[in-house]
Amino acid sequence: MRLNLDYNILPGQNRFFLDYISGKGEASNFFSYGPCDVQTALKKGHKSHRKSEISKIITDYNLLLNSPKKAIENAKKLSHDRVFTVITGQQAGFLGGPLYTAYKIATAINVSEKLNKDFPDFYFIPVFWLASEDHDFEEINHVNFIKDGEIGKIKFNWHNKGRSVYDIPMSEEISSATEAYFHHLPLSPHRESIKNLFLLSQDKKYSTWIAKFWSSLFGRYGLVVIEPHLLRPLAGELFTNILKSYGEMNKLLETVNSELCRCGYTAVIDNIGLFIYDENFNRIRVKKPDFYVNKIKPERFSTDALLRPVFADYMLPNIASIVGSGELCYQGQIKSIYEYFNIDQAVIIPRQSYTFVSDKDINCMKKYNITNEEIFRENFDDFFERLKPEEEKSLFAEVKKKVNSEIEKLSYHLNKIEPNLVKTNEQTLNTTLNALKKLEDKTVKAVMSRQGYSRKELRELANSLMPSGKLQERVFPVTHFLNYYGIEYFIEMLVNNKDVMNFKHCVISEE
Repeated sequence: MRLNLDYNILPGQNRFFLDYISGKGEASNFFSYGPCDVQTALKKGHKSHRKSEISKIITDYNLLLNSPKKAIENAKKLSHDRVFTVITGQQAGFLGGPLYTAYKIATAINVSEKLNKDFPDFYFIPVFWLASEDHDFEEINHVNFIKDGEIGKIKFNWHNKGRSVYDIPMSEEISSATEAYFHHLPLSPHRESIKNLFLLSQDKKYSTWIAKFWSSLFGRYGLVVIEPHLLRPLAGELFTNILKSYGEMNKLLETVNSELCRCGYTAVIDNIGLFIYDENFNRIRVKKPDFYVNKIKPERFSTDALLRPVFADYMLPNIASIVGSGELCYQGQIKSIYEYFNIDQAVIIPRQSYTFVSDKDINCMKKYNITNEEIFRENFDDFFERLKPEEEKSLFAEVKKKVNSEIEKLSYHLNKIEPNLVKTNEQTLNTTLNALKKLEDKTVKAVMSRQGYSRKELRELANSLMPSGKLQERVFPVTHFLNYYGIEYFIEMLVNNKDVMNFKHCVISEE
């Protein structure tokens, strides 16, 4: 069963994102196109640079990944006219990183398929931009799992943390962390095949390993994978223009940020710029751009978060970009940057989003009378509280009322004798009420235990559906659900969403 829910019932959603997908407010003014304006973007066309060279680089890389035939064919087509890309991207998270990475990729595939049907005079290719240039190691070095209803974490270490992720070599520690994860992954008919998928994807480099994994899952649907450092040598003109325009860019950003604040939105990033790789290959922010103009090879430069989509849209014929809610916010900060450099901004399309509810979860929800909409409460204890037996609640409430009343009478009398005794009496009241609260909790627990209710059961449900008060997609990796549903079934479920332009959160249950 599939149930579509409005994003505004989910925790942690920002108003800029909600206004953009609903067409309300002024959010759409900060983008070149609305989320469904692909036709308008196609009429304008899209300038891309050095198509043949880029196509060869991407084709060679996907051959290195042993990508499926359809992915290789798509990579070769990047040199053709009337070919556009639908891009999405994410960091090289351990074992694939958070589940929403798979949702991004599936959305890019689904959007590409839809556009190929809607606009047969053009051809659309899904692209995954593996953001391996990032050096924020702490964001990619771990994976979460759930075992016996409790959430755990496994991580690996790397000693060159100032360097880009694509410099990480495969190591014994990564292999050990992988083994540890699969040890904790619940036994299922699919566990060994998923483990073998990673073993078959192994490479000397960590980022290539992750790229191979994603290609093995989605390459047969035509997904093309690329790491941006491979394209940097072709971006010399762009990097030179950025270095010459630091001041102007940041003035534009300041203006946009002021306008966002005027509209009641929040600016996510306050400055814009490039990184450069020093002689030790550490990635450091450029502070004196004039010094580097026409002095440093382009492959030494790397974009920050705001310029990353500008770089991607400069290199590739991107007609659409698939993003999460956070990315959408900073994409809304850079429309004027695109215009300044005369680069076409892609249509910004929100990714798909799901919550998967197992049979066990469904049974628990029925037992505690929890609706699909109520899944997204951050505090599952509320469900326990509303099931507390009324008789016991009333009894203890009456006792506490009487205790308060009698202590108040006593305080009135004590005050006449010695005012200091009132404080002692108040302490007696607090002690008594605390003791009553403990007794009430034990009583309620005993009664509810007889009825088959337990906080542990609800905690396990919360850890399954809203782990740590967050959506599943932000906590668990894709392997969590591949293990439960099976590789073929789960991936097919994601890439066969015909309602991809309906911007809702989808709850999928086994009912």
